[in-house]
Amino acid sequence: MNQKAKTNMATRSLSSLCLFCIFSGLACPASATRLGEQEQTALKVCEKGFFLSDKNLCLPCNCKGHSDHCEDITGVCIKCRGHRIGDFCEMCEDGYILSLQPDGQLICSPCACPLAIPSNNFAVHCDKAGQRCKCQEGYAGPHCERCAPGYYGNPLLVGSSCQRCDCNDNTDPNLIFNKCHNVTGHCEHCWGNTAGARCERCAPGFYGDAINAKDCRECECSQCGTSSCDDQTGVCHCRPGVTGQRCDKCEEGYSGFSSCQGCRRCECGPA
Repeated sequence: MNQKAKTNMATRSLSSLCLFCIFSGLACPASATRLGEQEQTALKVCEKGFFLSDKNLCLPCNCKGHSDHCEDITGVCIKCRGHRIGDFCEMCEDGYILSLQPDGQLICSPCACPLAIPSNNFAVHCDKAGQRCKCQEGYAGPHCERCAPGYYGNPLLVGSSCQRCDCNDNTDPNLIFNKCHNVTGHCEHCWGNTAGARCERCAPGFYGDAINAKDCRECECSQCGTSSCDDQTGVCHCRPGVTGQRCDKCEEGYSGFSSCQGCRRCECGPA
C-alpha cells in the first residue's frame, strides 16, 4: 500500500472516530483533529517555480529570473544561470562582476582582468568594484595585464594568454624562475654552453645534443682557420683556402694561415 493510500485510510479512520464521538455525546479529541490536519499538510506539494512557506503557502521562487525552480521547502534556487551563484542567484561566480546594462538590467560580466571578454579574463576573483583582480597562475599586475616571471605572452592582446617559458631545462639552475622575455618568450639565460630562443642548440664553438643528452662540448677546430663548427656533429667548416679535419693548415698552393683571415693563393713569379 502506498503512502497516499495509507494517509487516506488514516484520515477516514480519524473522521469515523469523530463521528462516533458525536453520536455518543462525546467531544472529538483535539489530538485526533490535529493529526488529521498534519497528514493533509504533508501531502501538499507546490508546482515547479514555487516553494512551500512556513505558513503552508506556495510562494514563487525568489531567483530573480536566473533559475526556473527552487527547493520545495527552503526556497533555495537550483542551477542558477548567467554565471550566478548564491541561495537566490544574488551573486556572480568567481571571475565575474555585476554590471548595469543600458536597459537597467544587472548581469554578471567577466572581470576586466585585463579585458572584459571571456578569452582575456584571467582572474580567479575580482573585488566588487572590479578595481583589483586575483590572477590565475602565470599572470601578474592589478588587472592581470602582464605575465608573471617564468611566463610569457600578451594578456592585453585579444586571444593571447601567458604560457610557461620553455628553455629545455637549459637555464641557470640558481634562478628561481625559468627566465625568458615576458612577451616574446625568448630565453635570456641559457646554461651549459647552449643557445637559441629556447636554448635548444649548442652555442657557437660547441657541439652535441642540447635537448636530451645535454652534452654540448667545445669544438676541436682551429679558431684561426675555422669559420664555423656544426653544432650537432662538431664538423669544422674551414675558412677559404684552409683545409684539414680541424681547419689547421693552408691548402696546397696557398699561404697566410697565421692571418686568421683564411689562406690566399700564392702569387709566385717565374724563377
